Amino acid sequence: MTTRFIVHADDFGLAESVNRGIVTAAEKGIVRSTSIMACGRAFERGVALLQKHSLCVGIHLTLDEETPVLPPGRIPSLVTSEGHFHSRSNLLKRLLLSRSIRLEEVYAELEAQFQRCIDAGLKLSHVDGHGHVHVYPRIAPIVAELAKRLGLANVRIPRESLRYWGGGPSPGRQLNKLIVYAFSAFSESTFRSAGLASPARFYGISHGGRVTEQSLQRMLRHAPEGAVVEIMCHPGFEDSQALLPYQAWNYTWQSELNALLSTRLPPLFAARGSLVSFKELHYENP
Repeated sequence: MTTRFIVHADDFGLAESVNRGIVTAAEKGIVRSTSIMACGRAFERGVALLQKHSLCVGIHLTLDEETPVLPPGRIPSLVTSEGHFHSRSNLLKRLLLSRSIRLEEVYAELEAQFQRCIDAGLKLSHVDGHGHVHVYPRIAPIVAELAKRLGLANVRIPRESLRYWGGGPSPGRQLNKLIVYAFSAFSESTFRSAGLASPARFYGISHGGRVTEQSLQRMLRHAPEGAVVEIMCHPGFEDSQALLPYQAWNYTWQSELNALLSTRLPPLFAARGSLVSFKELHYENP
């Protein structure tokens, strides 16, 4: 079997510059799939853009930093006094340590995010999560139940190989990778029980927000033969004002876009296998 690569762009709906960057990376580069944030500031403009372009789209479930779909008063344990989701670190602390996050509120908000996408006419190909929240303990079973009820077939398992460190990421990124790896390992059986399939390999955490042409070539060399491989990226056009709230992420949206548009990459992917999207997949998980 040939290796099949899903080059996937996260954060559609985050900002209009990100929306345009992802569409450009799909039309002129190697991106074949994206996932949309139902609570993103540019969600509605993103939906309008998707209606003009043929691009496979999943849902990018979100429970940190952004503004929820539901009124904050309906989900008080998930939001700050200003009505925004908690930071990622506070979400984890409240979820796993103090257990002050109410799971019925998680269910209601995630259901509302799914429903907003459905009401917008989107045919969702798969589920993934902002910060990989969909694999968090106590949240993964809710995601699995909703995905099964809505008839989705695919889910991301962001378990990047521990043998792949992508050229030496920072200690903080290494710790994040280990945490996400552990969460993915525990959540996988939950998703399988719900009938959800996923690519066999995943890359992108080691380079999250800072993918380059060189790192894409490195991932290509590391990918196993005959597998379905997802490569996560975050392309976009520079817009200092729209992306100001996300400055702390240290993402290089424009540089990622430039890398994904490189004319040197398509022949390299063709030599290893083929570029596909989630909606083209028909496979059995082991």
